[in-house]
Amino acid sequence: MYSTLIISATVIAIIIIFYLIFLIRFLVNRKKGTQKHTETLEKSISETIPIIRYMPDYQCYLLKNKTYMDIIQIRTKDLNSIDMDERSFEKGQIMKLLRMMGSDCKIIALNYPCNTQEQQRFLVYKIQTTHNKQFQYWLEKSRKELEWLEKNKTFREYYLMFFSESLEIHQKNLNVILESLGSDAYGLAIPIDAKKKHNILFKLSNQTSVI
Repeated sequence: MYSTLIISATVIAIIIIFYLIFLIRFLVNRKKGTQKHTETLEKSISETIPIIRYMPDYQCYLLKNKTYMDIIQIRTKDLNSIDMDERSFEKGQIMKLLRMMGSDCKIIALNYPCNTQEQQRFLVYKIQTTHNKQFQYWLEKSRKELEWLEKNKTFREYYLMFFSESLEIHQKNLNVILESLGSDAYGLAIPIDAKKKHNILFKLSNQTSVI
């Protein structure tokens, strides 16, 4: 009986040893697989977003291949509310731009949140400076409508993303765009600040995220 207990204990010890070896190998392989997945993911992100940094002095992005990228907003208009002459003129502006641009460019469409902060600040100022209760009521109602629009409404906006081989060519391309499309109150080109450019790129890289 004593020998039987020894044999049983030996068998159990062997089983435990084999189990520990299996568990250790499993954990090591799992760790290697996780590291491999992480390296692949980081490489994928690096290839998808080739931006090194934003250059405030030139208001454009430096890319990893030592080229430059910038974004200009395109003013949209209701085609049903303009006459044929104006349509033809603006088509000519676009065609002129495409002929004169010596670098790659692409047009991007994006649903961008409605920004009513400036209007809301003005209404808040008017509410605080008026003593007419009825006037305050309608001002506050208008402010709440603007607040609702900002939270629930988006606009379809269009942007021109263009690429340049050097800073000199970038400035030349920018001038061509502004001159071809026009940058005044009636022109098709709208320069945008760095914050909006960052938001556009973030949205393009995270389609399901809210700006």
